[in-house]
Amino acid sequence: MAKTNLIVRRAMLDGREVDVLVHRGKIVEVRDCAPEIDPEEFGQVEDAYGLSLMPSMTDVHVHLREPGFEYKEDIASGLGAAAWGGFGNILCMANTSPVNDTASVTETMLEKAGQHWPNGPRLFPIGALTKGLKGEELSPMAELKDAGCVAVSNDGVPVKNTDLFRKAMDYAANFGLTVIDHCEDPYMAVGVGVNDGEISDTLGLPGQPDVAEALQVARDVLLAEFLDVPVHLAHVSCEKSVDIIRRAKRAESASRPRPARTISCSPRTGLPRPRPNTAPWAKSIRRFAPRRTARSCWTPSTTAPSTSSPPTMHPTACTRRKWRWTWPPAASPGWIQPLP
Repeated sequence: MAKTNLIVRRAMLDGREVDVLVHRGKIVEVRDCAPEIDPEEFGQVEDAYGLSLMPSMTDVHVHLREPGFEYKEDIASGLGAAAWGGFGNILCMANTSPVNDTASVTETMLEKAGQHWPNGPRLFPIGALTKGLKGEELSPMAELKDAGCVAVSNDGVPVKNTDLFRKAMDYAANFGLTVIDHCEDPYMAVGVGVNDGEISDTLGLPGQPDVAEALQVARDVLLAEFLDVPVHLAHVSCEKSVDIIRRAKRAESASRPRPARTISCSPRTGLPRPRPNTAPWAKSIRRFAPRRTARSCWTPSTTAPSTSSPPTMHPTACTRRKWRWTWPPAASPGWIQPLP
């Protein structure tokens, strides 16, 4: 029997109960659950009956908000949530204050992660693609790489300048950094809070068409093929984007003797798409997947517009609630009222 100072009993692994033997923080053996054990043989015995055993997961897109926005989240609480959720590795975005575009910010994040959770989960910072996330000047990627960044991204601020984005992808590849892009055409998605469709037309709201995302996806895919470097497309949400990625992967697989590696993507997650005709707004939902939950419902801007123009909307996190739209604003000071 392997030497051990901890045994975790009766955990479920692939439909069977197992015992996990641990010594000095490392798993030394996973074996079928023994009917009985002698507790004196082990320094510590933990009962995991009813719990599932699996490898830790990795989240490649989180926001820890530290430094600058600790009232929302900080590194200690974020890593704690990851640990309890079964995540052993998390990659955090650069939209902090100051922005993670210098080595000092990266080093501070890693130092705090080591102080609060020295044994994991592990934190992998994502550096800023451009200075201040402004999309005007490339960040010092060599410095960020040396400090511990594993990728670069402009987070939720799409890079408008295609030539700058091309140079960023090429430059990042020199240091082994993958570019993660938020794909939305900034000119077709400004202040938009609803998908383009019959409902947005009826309400007089400016809708965002799925092509606003697909255009950026196509740009990134073509640049990745041209430069022969990888790119990661974050929270893909529409069918057109998926078709573009699928065609690129098939073309790459056909032209190379090795598995495709250029394009990767992570779908947006949110509320499930309703069945046909179960809701009046069903036809306005994007066909592939809805936008993330935090953008599924909307609250009015604090600044009241004139009664002759549609209300300005901005996103907010919410629960699954139904909403009633009232117009004009004089009918209700909130414009949007939750149904009872």
